[in-house]
Amino acid sequence: MRHTCTRAATLLAIVVPLAVPATATGQTSSPALDTPVVTVTRLANRRALIEVKNDDVMIRKEVGVDASHTTIATPTDQLQLRVTRGQLVVSSPLGTVSLAQAGPDEMARLLAVLQRSSAAARGRDLLRQVPASPNKFGNQALLLTRAILELAQGASPALASYREWVGTQRHRLEARQGRPQVIRIQSAGQDRGPGDCWDLYAAEAIRIADDFTECTDGLNWYDALGWSGCSVIYTVRAEGALFWFMSCSGGFPFSG
Repeated sequence: MRHTCTRAATLLAIVVPLAVPATATGQTSSPALDTPVVTVTRLANRRALIEVKNDDVMIRKEVGVDASHTTIATPTDQLQLRVTRGQLVVSSPLGTVSLAQAGPDEMARLLAVLQRSSAAARGRDLLRQVPASPNKFGNQALLLTRAILELAQGASPALASYREWVGTQRHRLEARQGRPQVIRIQSAGQDRGPGDCWDLYAAEAIRIADDFTECTDGLNWYDALGWSGCSVIYTVRAEGALFWFMSCSGGFPFSG
């Protein structure tokens, strides 16, 4: 059943699967010249570590079956992002903001922390150099982190890139099935393989994208807190995809 998002909408605990598994224990993307190198390492207990860095900032994101934890560190500052099913916690030396609802007061506090954090700014600049390739596990995980960081600047090209990828999945399922089949992840059996997880994710990602459109319907273009609230709801729900996939695949990150 569809639901309408508002600026005070509750962050729903929707879990979403993600794509095709990779067999390597450690993966490194094949970047063009001067493109940051993204590494993905499989850890114990169905977890994966995604890392990228340059001379100014290091980003480490650990994804497990029920949470993700991102550390963005510079020589003088640090920002921590923790996403669980339905909650975002952002911590820095400037303070901690916990969002269980995307209300105006919460969003104002979150934006203040992001806008004043030099680690957030440098991390955002680094992630903008990483190719937006949602079919790759590491790139998609970092794209969602970038979407949170871009909240500080209003519009989020990262979120737009993720939604474009969802559009390609809509076309893929329409071509194969006639129309996308939306399946609740909670009903998925435990015996599904990675390909099943991919299709389940695509169908659920389409539903989440439609909910984002519904969330923003009627918002004025200048309603920054309203747009940010819908964006953080959408991004946190998309992060749930990483958790579900790690559980579904037994901890094998995917690579498209």
